[in-house]
Amino acid sequence: MGPFSKITKLPRQPGKASGVATAFAFLTADHQAGMRMGITEIAPGEVHFDLPFNEGIFVLDGELEIDGDGKTHVIPAGEFLWMPEGRKIVYRAKVPTRFLYMIPTNG
Repeated sequence: MGPFSKITKLPRQPGKASGVATAFAFLTADHQAGMRMGITEIAPGEVHFDLPFNEGIFVLDGELEIDGDGKTHVIPAGEFLWMPEGRKIVYRAKVPTRFLYMIPTNG
């Protein structure tokens, strides 16, 4: 059995933000689960990001818009979106929003 993972506050991801985004990781890349996972809170505004990995997000509260493949994807609370690596994306929130992020670290 592996160790428990304590929630720690991470620095804001790089990018130009007109709002505030903060990530709280509870599984890190060195964890035996084979994925990174945490919760991101984003205040109204947007964050531009180069996505260097595959990422799945599940919106917990609020509503998130994501631009990334020539379309704007609107993800309300209770819905999931998978994004393949290698894209420039924009996370946008019009209301305070929290989402769970999942990033595979093996394979």
